[in-house]
Formats: sequence, structure tokens, C-alpha cells
Amino acid sequence: MPAGDGLTTLGWDATWDQALAALPEAPGRPVRIIEQHRSEYRVDDGQREFSARTHPALHKALTELDEGLAVGDWARYQDEGGWLTQWLPRRNLLERSREDGRRQRLVANVDTALLVMGLDGDYKPERLERYRLLAVAAQVRPVVVLSKSDSADNLPALRAEIEALVGAGTPVHALDARSPEAPALLAPYLAPG
Repeated sequence: MPAGDGLTTLGWDATWDQALAALPEAPGRPVRIIEQHRSEYRVDDGQREFSARTHPALHKALTELDEGLAVGDWARYQDEGGWLTQWLPRRNLLERSREDGRRQRLVANVDTALLVMGLDGDYKPERLERYRLLAVAAQVRPVVVLSKSDSADNLPALRAEIEALVGAGTPVHALDARSPEAPALLAPYLAPG
């Protein structure tokens, strides 16, 4: 059951068609998880957003795999009952370890991670580098966004410090989010799909 054009804006492509076709036949349609709450998820089917819950059988299967759903995951949604009944294997997962050793799933199936750090007092290059390394480990392209550039007295020096830290392969953008130029700087990373 190929997905409609509405899902392509969310990242659906022929590879996801193949992944869906490889699952056991079941009723329902593909959706993308866009929010995670305690007992339910917000999903998008390319036409609208709505709430869904994990079917107990899917929950059991994921638990046995030591997995769980994350924002960005694709799943099969069944209208009757409002259930997520199947999970499509991920292309990647951005995650970190919690203090207690458990995994915290941040986001799945993404191409780019915008790593935002303000230049207004919470400037911690070491933290930024940790998140960059998490993205690289997940095979997600990191892009550094230094926000609140209007409050930095020494912007060229701070930007040079970050560029040296992250290396030439990681784009670095300094911007004031209120500036009319800000959307154009980030537009290349925010295209549909």
C-alpha cells in the first residue's frame, strides 16, 4: 500500500514503501510520529494530525526488543481503536544515555540536526560538541546555529572558536532569530521531505 503524496512532505519515499510492504499484511495506513506524550502519540498521515496509542501487541514486541517509539518513527495506524499496530524499522536514531544508564530516544529518521546554542550567557562549547558527536554517531548531519548573535560583543571570535571546535564539515550559522534574514539562513535545512 504505497503512501499518498502528503506523506512525502514528511519524508516518506520508495524505501519506506518497501519497508511497509515487508511487514505482515495488516489493516491501516502509514503515519509519522510527531509528538510523544505519556500514554499516547501525536501522528500525521500527510493529511491531518491526530492522537494514537500503541497497541498492546506492538508495545510487547517493542519491549522484547528493548525498543520504544520515538518522534520521527513511522508506524502503521489502524482507525478502529486508534492504534499504532506496526513499527517500521528506523534508518537512524538520535539518542543519549540518561544518568541511570537507560536510553533516551530523542528523534528518529532525520537527515539533519540543528544544534542551537545561545550566545547570551549559556554558552558552553563542550556541550555543543557532545551533541554534535551524538548526531554524527547516529549518521545525522549536524548544523550549528548560534542564536542571539545580537547579544554577543565578540561574535567573530565566538564563531571562530566554534568553527575550530566542530571542524570544516559542520556548517555554523550565527543569527538573530528576529532578523528577516534568519529564515533564509535555515531554509536549506528545512525543505519538505
